[in-house]
Amino acid sequence: MKKLPEKGSPAFWQRWPANLPIAYLLWFISIGLFAADFFFGRILTVALAELAGLGYWQVSFLDRLSVVLFGLAGATLVIVIEYYYRTGVEKGLLWPRFFRVTAWQVGLILAGMLAATLTGE
Repeated sequence: MKKLPEKGSPAFWQRWPANLPIAYLLWFISIGLFAADFFFGRILTVALAELAGLGYWQVSFLDRLSVVLFGLAGATLVIVIEYYYRTGVEKGLLWPRFFRVTAWQVGLILAGMLAATLTGE
């Protein structure tokens, strides 16, 4: 863990990110967003396949393939993100790392919602 300065008492905002339980709380939030990413990523994949003019069987195949790929990616990223947040605590970079990961997750969710709106699903 990163050592706090010796002089005086550190401010609340300096102590708070240094706590490992906060990193795991943020990790659980990221896991919830990964679940939403799974569903909205699948919607986005199907919408893009339909916009490309693919047939029913091709869209069905891509839908099933996206389930496998998003599942593998999600399982891998859950482990990687835990390590990323834990080392972020040690370096004092937890919040920038959380916001960076969350921005990608929310971006995928918004893209899926937009695709669902445009295709009428």
